[in-house]
Amino acid sequence: MTTQELCTELEKMLQLSPGAVQPFSTLASLKGWDSIAAIEFMALADAKLGVSVPADRVARAKTVAELVALLEGKVTA
Repeated sequence: MTTQELCTELEKMLQLSPGAVQPFSTLASLKGWDSIAAIEFMALADAKLGVSVPADRVARAKTVAELVALLEGKVTA
């Protein structure tokens, strides 16, 4: 999966328009990013990439790029 594909998945998950999520986007600025969205992200990482991301690390993430970093190299540029 590429970074852009992950951004597209996040847009679908949060029901945002195409292009609304970029790697530099802050999570706090994304409409719909909350604790439920964080759980959905963890499920997405597990289902699509086979990566188990700890909840506390997702909670500490501030940007989409920080979420990408949690995916252990499974996301390419």
